[in-house]
Amino acid sequence: MNYPCSLLLAFSIGVLAIPGESQADHHADHQALEPESVESIDILIEVLRDGRVRTEHTFGLRVTGKTIQRGPVFHYLTAFRGPGGLVLDRGMEVEEVWRDGEPEPFRAVNEEGRLRLTIGSQDVFLEKKTHEYVIRSVSRGDWRYEGGMTMASIDVLGPLHRYPIDSARVRFRLPDGVELDKHTIALRTAPGRLIPFEVSQTTTELVVEAEESLGAGSAFFINAVWPSGGFTEKSHWMQILRQHPKLPLTGFSALLLFVILILLIARLRRPARSAPAIAAA
Repeated sequence: MNYPCSLLLAFSIGVLAIPGESQADHHADHQALEPESVESIDILIEVLRDGRVRTEHTFGLRVTGKTIQRGPVFHYLTAFRGPGGLVLDRGMEVEEVWRDGEPEPFRAVNEEGRLRLTIGSQDVFLEKKTHEYVIRSVSRGDWRYEGGMTMASIDVLGPLHRYPIDSARVRFRLPDGVELDKHTIALRTAPGRLIPFEVSQTTTELVVEAEESLGAGSAFFINAVWPSGGFTEKSHWMQILRQHPKLPLTGFSALLLFVILILLIARLRRPARSAPAIAAA
């Protein structure tokens, strides 16, 4: 039996870093917790060679009809702090949604630092029972790099933290040939009580399973470190230029003002020329 460490690694990741909303705020939203519940959840988080992350959430959602009639609505935090403290977006894309073994209609809308996922059809009301959902998505990685290592802190539950969960398991998988260097787990209830869990690990995969049910508002994080070599992820700077197109112009304007200031200072420091003497008649 393992117990989660109480200290998260000081990493920044997209689902956590959003202006005006802290990690604690995101997981302590007790006034909006849902009356429905999750029977079980199995999550696969797979890091790809190009640095993207493919995620698959498989869960049984007990629908009572109190707040969910046609389907659930999820909000995913997608903003994170990149180099220089600039706020970037992970560019999350929902690839497909399934319900009870069949493709399910959905609508994904990018908002300010979030993605709103609305599942279901306006013409179909859900039966009051447990429905099996599968959500597959892909996004850019928002890791930190230091000393040849990649570091990440991953919010496992995301918007599903709002629901009571009977059982939870997560599989974190790296590409073949990339070994997980170290990891810590943080799993606790909303009041802060630690939840025991079981861990199994291979060279490229970490499996964590909670040994108790998770109440509404629980937090589940995996902090992982692995070698950066063998990946072909793109530099954050290309992403910065796409999401902050005015940044180069701002930098050029600041450089121009600096040059003008230097020229003015040099001109002011130049000694004044004395007037030529007039010869006496």
